[in-house]
Amino acid sequence: MADEEVSDDQKDLFALNISWCFGYNKEVGVLNISPNDFKKLILYAAGHTGIIYDFVGNTQTLLQGHTSNITCIAASGNKRWIALGDNGPDNMVSIWDATTGTPVRKHI
Repeated sequence: MADEEVSDDQKDLFALNISWCFGYNKEVGVLNISPNDFKKLILYAAGHTGIIYDFVGNTQTLLQGHTSNITCIAASGNKRWIALGDNGPDNMVSIWDATTGTPVRKHI
């Protein structure tokens, strides 16, 4: 297939996209990041991915970008900002907006 051209439809067959995560890293723990009584959110880690799980909507927001297993998680007092840290050859701490699931900053 190296010499053949790949169509746009076929390119999707080669990408690995996570759509749902089952399980978590029990060594890291789980944080309640619910900003109010109407949203029920938790934050946890599974491998290289942080997950925000919404109990009300039964949805997950996958926080990806770490190259090593996430070993610590934290949330700001108002639960707006979350931090994920990993421990590996290229240690990284990433800061995320918990309301949108958008990365704000990465520190390597």
